[in-house]
Amino acid sequence: MIAKPSDPGGSSTHLPGQLRAAALLALAICCIGCSGGGAAVSATGGAKAEVDRILALEKAERSQAVCAILQSGFLPEVFQVDPAEINFRPASPVVPHPLCTASWDGADKARIEVGLTVTNLRFGTAAEAVTSLESTVAQLEEGITIKVRGRERTTQVDFEDFLDDVGDRAAWAPRWSELSVAHEGVRFAVSVRGAGDNEKSRSLAIELAQKIISAL
Repeated sequence: MIAKPSDPGGSSTHLPGQLRAAALLALAICCIGCSGGGAAVSATGGAKAEVDRILALEKAERSQAVCAILQSGFLPEVFQVDPAEINFRPASPVVPHPLCTASWDGADKARIEVGLTVTNLRFGTAAEAVTSLESTVAQLEEGITIKVRGRERTTQVDFEDFLDDVGDRAAWAPRWSELSVAHEGVRFAVSVRGAGDNEKSRSLAIELAQKIISAL
């Protein structure tokens, strides 16, 4: 069980650029997932139990619970950063999926942002979560159009080849610098921005995702 954060940082309905981009992608994923008509399934243990615990909270508390995962010591291990330098920002409840963004200044004063999104989609089996991830990747690569505040926005995302050694399956989107993961019947995404080039960001996202998987 992940401990509840003591001070996850303030949330806001005003979304900074990177967070706004993540929210738009999350909304696209939500539209794809909801169109699939998957039925909610009670958790039986492990990752599904933890995600069900998060989704059972009030909307305003869900992103704080996701921040608790990032506050479990993973970031200092992966990024070699002083924990005192990290700011944790839970997303506003208006963001479709529970999301937490951690940020700090890197060695060259460049701002580094790491995001963790736990999707609110539920699956009966691990295979269903993998199928959902594959469907999301296929549809996002083709491009989908969603309406945000009355305006249509088209989201198109390119992914690299699937990874079968991260969770049950994962996919890295270079332009968004985000790793989408299916693991034990749940889905989550890790984004890494400002930490280096694509290869470094991808490597760091994979390492962080594996640590999160080990804790679920």
